Amino acid sequence: MVNRVEELPEDAKNHYKVRPRFPHSRWYALKELKKLIELARDKYILKVNSIDNIQLADFGCGTKPYLSLFDSNKISYLGIDLPWNPHADVIIDINSKIEAPDESYDVILSTQVLEHVDDPKSYL
Repeated sequence: MVNRVEELPEDAKNHYKVRPRFPHSRWYALKELKKLIELARDKYILKVNSIDNIQLADFGCGTKPYLSLFDSNKISYLGIDLPWNPHADVIIDINSKIEAPDESYDVILSTQVLEHVDDPKSYL
């Protein structure tokens, strides 16, 4: 098991993946990813859903960099990750399985995870 602890910023809005500082090596990619997540949130999650409390699961949440982007009365954000992550709200097993009934979540967010998965087909 990986023993890894990453710190959360005091204010989620200041997470380096949401507000990368130039000349961070992934500055441009992170800025563009944030824009795409905001577009998906506004155009597909908030605008299309008539659900009062949208359950969003960030699958592979890490340090929850996108938590501040879903700070809304309509969205409940849950971080899902492996047991090494103390910031996860829900723990998955090594096979990416969670103990939750079908249709527990309305939206799944999973960014910057696929490249770390041994079996992408199974993960997806």
